[in-house]
Amino acid sequence: MEKILVISFKHACFLEQYSDDKKLKAPSINNLNIALLKPKRLTGTYIDEDYTDAYIKKRLHYKNIITAADITKNPSRYMVVLNFWYFSDLIDLKPKNGLYIHSLSEPFNEEMEISYDRMKNWLQHFDIEFYQSHCSGHINGDNLKELITTIHPKKLYPIHTEHPELFQKLPIKTTMIKEGKTYKL
Repeated sequence: MEKILVISFKHACFLEQYSDDKKLKAPSINNLNIALLKPKRLTGTYIDEDYTDAYIKKRLHYKNIITAADITKNPSRYMVVLNFWYFSDLIDLKPKNGLYIHSLSEPFNEEMEISYDRMKNWLQHFDIEFYQSHCSGHINGDNLKELITTIHPKKLYPIHTEHPELFQKLPIKTTMIKEGKTYKL
């Protein structure tokens, strides 16, 4: 059985923007395999008056909104996207035999370590199995040099780098970026 992907109202905002761009081929927010998790707010219920955030109010009429109570009726039917800020929803979701895939980098500073430990405590409390799976998209210098040399682009524009001048040593036509200038590709 296909699972229904359950996302937050904030995720819905992004998905709507992505699906507007036809090149991305992102699914529509109305896709039958996507649902929005309606969180409890002020009164601890699901009455519409509890929702004061514009991004939620604007979407309360969507047909694919579900609650934690809906999910608990048949939990194996759903895959719920929860980030750290939504872990309190676990209280209402009451997961059993769940697993959590953490797809962010591991902590590399004190603040991140505190959040990471807090997340692990939530998961341990609900006896949820934890998996770490993340790819940052960053590459080390030697591998980047090999990649550029293999691809051999016609032109190279170094961005998102601390040392753009190092790219000028490569046998590739390199254009150094100036902030505020427009480049035609």
